[in-house]
Amino acid sequence: MTREISKVFTLAAALMLGTSATQAQNVDIGLFENGSELEVRVRPTEDFDGILSAVVFTLRWESATGATLLPHTQKNAAGTYIPIVPSGELHHDGPFNYQIYAGFGFDLLGENGGAWKAGQEYVIATIPYNGRGGFNLVNDGWTGIDENNGNYYISLNGHDRTGNIYKGLANVTNNDQVLSISPNPNRGVFTLTVPVKDGDDMSLEILNTAGQVVFQDAPRQMQGQYRREMDISSFGAGNYNLRIVRNGVSSNHKIVVQ
Repeated sequence: MTREISKVFTLAAALMLGTSATQAQNVDIGLFENGSELEVRVRPTEDFDGILSAVVFTLRWESATGATLLPHTQKNAAGTYIPIVPSGELHHDGPFNYQIYAGFGFDLLGENGGAWKAGQEYVIATIPYNGRGGFNLVNDGWTGIDENNGNYYISLNGHDRTGNIYKGLANVTNNDQVLSISPNPNRGVFTLTVPVKDGDDMSLEILNTAGQVVFQDAPRQMQGQYRREMDISSFGAGNYNLRIVRNGVSSNHKIVVQ
């Protein structure tokens, strides 16, 4: 059997059956600033060397800044196992610009020197920009519209393994100012930490797969961070949606209860 035929069978088996490394795993995503470049990084919760089948993410920034994104690069093995391109043209909605990116992969990470280790960050795209920045990696009301299809999504071996946006603001470097759901996945008990700016009008709710609200809060007169020890174990296992509405803009984050 030739190497090419063997590879076809390997890929087919991975897509149909998955691997044990992905059965309970999620992949989080973050946006970081490095000089005049943005780095989009993913962080798996488990080791992985299979196929990164697909990824979608969206960058948002205020039109008034005059900032522009330049053609992106993929400086490492990611360019081989998950080629990423802008999905459609630049979009404008209210005060914001949006650019969606998407990638589809068919090669094994392990065969291209890109095998992942649990908890480590991997740069999948580097995006230069002009202007004074203010970029965010977001799930919000605009990205969540079906026809826009811009919410963060990632698939491993053909299975949805979408985790959280663990760092959405490119210019935030203090870990205390990063949204955190820890641990995630969990048994229904976790710590929720949400960054809060002075003057923010914010509300939070957690919904089950049926769209029922199992928790809600509307903290007032807070600054720095909202931190709460959560226990939703009585509602059972499954995927829950944390919806945060901040100054009229919503973001969604996945909570996995096992």
